[in-house]
Amino acid sequence: MSKKKTTNVNEAEVKPVETEQEEVQQEPVQTEVAAVNVEDSTNAPKAKGKKTPSKSDQGKKKESFFKRLGAWFRSLFSELKKVTWPTPKDVAKNTSVVVVVVVVFFILLFAIDYVLAGLLSLLVNGSWATLFI
Repeated sequence: MSKKKTTNVNEAEVKPVETEQEEVQQEPVQTEVAAVNVEDSTNAPKAKGKKTPSKSDQGKKKESFFKRLGAWFRSLFSELKKVTWPTPKDVAKNTSVVVVVVVVFFILLFAIDYVLAGLLSLLVNGSWATLFI
């Protein structure tokens, strides 16, 4: 195999790259340039309390509250139709897992509390405290 020097073209810099392949075909690198709005680049103070309407808002009248509320509910129901709801079997399975974990932690915390309360009673009173008498 022969060593060839190929170059990767980038707008910022060009670096030679050594490869051990016989023929390397490189596609040109495509870069995207972000557009920047520089209309209002000055730091001039703006009048407080007054909004200047944008070009898209100048010819439009604001819709009524009820129309906007109706549109919001329509979009809400549209999104709810896209939700993948769990089956009743999945709900039962997940609920049982939660109940089992809660019961296990209840028993564990009760045992820890019982032992610590008994040890404290043993240190203070000289006898083990029972909770059920």
